[in-house]
Amino acid sequence: MQGLNISKLVPWKALALVIASIALLSWWIHSLGANQVAEQFIAGLAAFPMVLLISFFYAFLQALAWQLAVGPSKGSFWNLFTLEAGGNALRLRHVKL
Repeated sequence: MQGLNISKLVPWKALALVIASIALLSWWIHSLGANQVAEQFIAGLAAFPMVLLISFFYAFLQALAWQLAVGPSKGSFWNLFTLEAGGNALRLRHVKL
């Protein structure tokens, strides 16, 4: 039985990106102040529902286009929508750094 290979478990590019992100966030909080960073974070959270709505609408239109292309006899709209949303999530997961 082989030992655990850490280099395959944690890709070094992803680890370096996480370390750089933490360093940048620490510098940002130190230079601006925690109150201003919290205000900007809350302002960003206000826009988050709109981003979700736009991405849902995009996946909805893509699923509708697939249903029109393959016909309703090949699958239901909601199955196509699930496949489209899952495909989008997988594409985002496998973005190369």
